[in-house]
Amino acid sequence: MNFTRHLLLLLAGLTVTACAAPAGIIVRETVEQGQPSFRIETRSATWVYHREGAGFSSLLDPAGNDWISYRPDGGAAGNYRGIPNAVFRRGQDGNNFFHPGHAGPKGSETVVASAAPDRVVLRSQSRDGRWACEWEILPDRARLRMTRVPADDGRFWFLYEGTPGGRFDPADLCVRPGGQVSPLSERWEAMMKDVPWVAFVSAGHRHALLLVAHGAPNVPVSYRPMENAMTVFGFGRRLSNLENLLTGELSFTVMLLPETDPARVAAKAAAILRQ
Repeated sequence: MNFTRHLLLLLAGLTVTACAAPAGIIVRETVEQGQPSFRIETRSATWVYHREGAGFSSLLDPAGNDWISYRPDGGAAGNYRGIPNAVFRRGQDGNNFFHPGHAGPKGSETVVASAAPDRVVLRSQSRDGRWACEWEILPDRARLRMTRVPADDGRFWFLYEGTPGGRFDPADLCVRPGGQVSPLSERWEAMMKDVPWVAFVSAGHRHALLLVAHGAPNVPVSYRPMENAMTVFGFGRRLSNLENLLTGELSFTVMLLPETDPARVAAKAAAILRQ
């Protein structure tokens, strides 16, 4: 029989609430890196989502390694990091959304739309009402759907800026379709018709982070290391400039795999694209 428990903890003045189901996903309301957050624990990973920034600040594998490692300052060593870091406008303060740490009156609002043992849905909306997205978190993956984009300036990208395996190692691997494997020290650019997915493999930590774009338009996709501190990967991003290139209500899958073999990672990506 399925049932839900509600737990209230008082720890050093910090109130943490949790909703749990036996052997299922656990959702906790907490504060992480100074930001009100949802901490979602699944069998494969722990996801930390900033409620006002509306982006993931941490993605922990079962051993506790943080594949994002957001911090409130430090640039490439901290506050540049996150998933999906989707809406960026240079020089337009307050017009950047779905990025951890972007809080305050010009940030976003997030609610738990539903919570079940096998599925949690988060819905975020910018406070100006122009942008909205939905994350569906399952036991083995998370899926983003952009649900509202402005008609006049609805350009965005999908980024992974973080730390594969818990820290940036230039010798770790980037895997792409067609058997392409390169070290994280190597930058590249392609088109999304050729690269609808990419994976970052940390052999030392026996996992890979898989990122998949579903039905995205044929625009550039790129990767480069930044300051030997984090990945800068983007669907809808060129190497040469900071122009957002995606539009429309697109969707993406993020999955932490207990797998490092490039062929098996590619097979998993192909299966997700068929779903």
